[in-house]
Amino acid sequence: MVKTFNPYFNLETKMPAHLVTIDPKVTERVPTLYIEHREVSGVKVDRTPIELVEAKKKFLIEWKDKTPSDLNSNEQFNAYRRIHTQFDAYPDNVPPAVENLYLRGILQGKFPTISNVVDACNLVSVRTLVPIGVFDSDLVVGDVTLRLAEAGDAFIPIGKTKPVNIDLNTPILEDAERIISCIGVRDSNETKITKHTENLLIFSWGNKEIPREKINETLQEAEKLIKQYGQHLPRNI
Repeated sequence: MVKTFNPYFNLETKMPAHLVTIDPKVTERVPTLYIEHREVSGVKVDRTPIELVEAKKKFLIEWKDKTPSDLNSNEQFNAYRRIHTQFDAYPDNVPPAVENLYLRGILQGKFPTISNVVDACNLVSVRTLVPIGVFDSDLVVGDVTLRLAEAGDAFIPIGKTKPVNIDLNTPILEDAERIISCIGVRDSNETKITKHTENLLIFSWGNKEIPREKINETLQEAEKLIKQYGQHLPRNI
């Protein structure tokens, strides 16, 4: 198995770092796929501050006259489309995560407001064109595996109250107890960011067409924005 271990584990805070593993069946389909993650501690989830709201409005203005055709020539969008194609599991009407943010939001003049933490990650995603998944680290049980969905796999997505079946071979993230994300489609209701969240697991992926350095820089930028707008708090020992 291909593994990544979070190098940002804080020995002083005793915050647990999750080992993240790629199942071999995933790399059989997407041989150059890699994953990166970081953990951020001491976060206070709150309403989106006016400064972040204004930053989102400014971004919408920059894209005011753009159309879907402006996305087609972007090589990074194309790289993530190829990842989707290699999995051969996503419906044709489900584009990669960041492209979906553009098609359903940015190009429509919309940038949904959720919370300071989620909005910070979404702003970084649309700026860098790199997908970011963000989870409540304290609700993630043990280590995490990126694997392909099998027959019978189901989870409760954000906004739902009952389990939803997952299409065969869709890439999913699973902790020691349950599925926490159907990547690029929906994250789990059980590990979502809430007002009680204090610690985060942030995740992204790429392939040989997308430099690993860019993914790491994106996660670093997300952490920076989270600390800026998320009232980063000292953790009690």
